[in-house]
Amino acid sequence: MFCPNCGAKNDDNARFCVSCGNPLGQTASVTQVPSRGFGENIGKKRPTGVTILAALQIISGLMIFVAAALISPLLLGILAILSFLLAYGLLKGRPWAWTGAIILTAVWIIATLVEAAIGLVGTAIIYGIINAVIIYYLTRQHVRTFFGK
Repeated sequence: MFCPNCGAKNDDNARFCVSCGNPLGQTASVTQVPSRGFGENIGKKRPTGVTILAALQIISGLMIFVAAALISPLLLGILAILSFLLAYGLLKGRPWAWTGAIILTAVWIIATLVEAAIGLVGTAIIYGIINAVIIYYLTRQHVRTFFGK
């Protein structure tokens, strides 16, 4: 059975959701997750944090797009488009977007370590904490369930 609150998979005889603690009834509260068409989440509520991450990805894409006009239109333009695509995938619950967000965040963690190595420790600590929180959030059960992971 799946939790109607967060979508996490639970044992059939569970009384409470293992992910969010929501009480699971025997009839009305127990729902089956609808089939997914082409990696799309149908009938599942998007976690608020995923919406926030998608919005931040859109803002990031806009900032990269503006920088592309000033610095390197081709390379940064491609990064801006990839940023927008990732935001779309996050909003739609596409499994590839979850993987892309994990990879992108891991790349940012590596960049943060390079910043720390060259002496930008203050910003490295801040960005390191932010990226660690993003990785932690994306690996939470209800978020993984939303993306079909």
